[in-house]
Amino acid sequence: MPTLKQNFRDPKGNTSPNVEMDFMKNIFSILLAYSSLFALSLIDNGRAPAYPQILEFFKITTAEGSLLFTIAAMASLVVNLSARKWLPSLGVIKATLLAMVFLSLGSYLIGHAGTVNYFNLGIAGSFILGTGLSITTITMNILVAQGSDPYKRQKIFSGLHAIYGIGSFLVPFLYNRLIDLHVNWMVFFKILAITPMAVLITALLFLKGKGKNITLDDSMESFSYPVNWRKRILFGLIFGFYVGAEITLSSRLSLYLQNVEGMSLVQANHYLSYFFIGILSGRLFFTFFSLPFSNITLMKGSLVIGLILFFVGFFIDPLALPLCGLAFSGFFPIALDWLSHVFPQSKEVMVTSIMTCIGILLTGMHGLFGTIGNLLGLQYAILMIPLCLIGSLLLLILIKNPKNESIHFKL
Repeated sequence: MPTLKQNFRDPKGNTSPNVEMDFMKNIFSILLAYSSLFALSLIDNGRAPAYPQILEFFKITTAEGSLLFTIAAMASLVVNLSARKWLPSLGVIKATLLAMVFLSLGSYLIGHAGTVNYFNLGIAGSFILGTGLSITTITMNILVAQGSDPYKRQKIFSGLHAIYGIGSFLVPFLYNRLIDLHVNWMVFFKILAITPMAVLITALLFLKGKGKNITLDDSMESFSYPVNWRKRILFGLIFGFYVGAEITLSSRLSLYLQNVEGMSLVQANHYLSYFFIGILSGRLFFTFFSLPFSNITLMKGSLVIGLILFFVGFFIDPLALPLCGLAFSGFFPIALDWLSHVFPQSKEVMVTSIMTCIGILLTGMHGLFGTIGNLLGLQYAILMIPLCLIGSLLLLILIKNPKNESIHFKL
């Protein structure tokens, strides 16, 4: 029976000549990816439960408040577009540690904007926050892709994104608890800023101690694009439409339930927690179990079930909206594993290319959501979610995916 160390092999299946060092670096890479995503999940989802109170505090419209999301998405777009420049020189480990600084500073500035009653400082904080979010999103997926055995990659990806579910699930409960203690949203963001700094300090201490033999010189050769632009765009849209739907629902669910369904802040945040419980439960399932279906079939099923639950929640009972989290849970980690199998030699390039498409779509969607919500109402703006799910599903249908994982497009 192979040992755990022997499970970490290069893409050709060969055991590294320096097993101890490679094993340590692989484990460190995976743990760094998991911990950085946990910090990201707390801060990224911290805006959703606090959003209604931020609008009320600054006395701004939903269109103006959407800048907190739009500016962050614009920063992410800048980072993604320039990834082929900074990522090869920095390497994924250094970039991840730098991202923790951006996440901490951005969260603190958003909170401090309320302390000094200056909304534009929150906008600046959102830009810095978006920079950290984008860097982390790119590097954590590459860390896992590089540090995991191909046969275990789907489960490790599912575990990675289950961490996002854990952090997301904790945020609404933490926020409600702070409300009970009469702690305002400004302090909430400053508390969240501690988490990425804890990740940074812990990682640095480890690298100076037991991990002193792990080199940070993990720079890569400059990116080239062996995958044609048509495939990159189509894959980017598949991922981008899905992420747009998930982020729009998670970031606006509390606001929608309060303004349209008439729920209290605490009740709406409980529903938001249910959404993230669904995300977490599904990703934990895929971490430990496998279903006898192809990746692309599981992705299509996720989108179809998500569509059904959304419309049940929209027309019949809003409790079905949080259940969308369970339907969505498997899509992203399964899609990343699918991507790694389809482009085994170009996964870093494809991840950055896809994140660029996601950044473009999110930038437009956050602005459009705020505008539609301001002009027509949130009950119309929220319909952007099923449109995105349908867009991702249609593109998946347009792909032929033989068992050998090669890709042919019907278009």
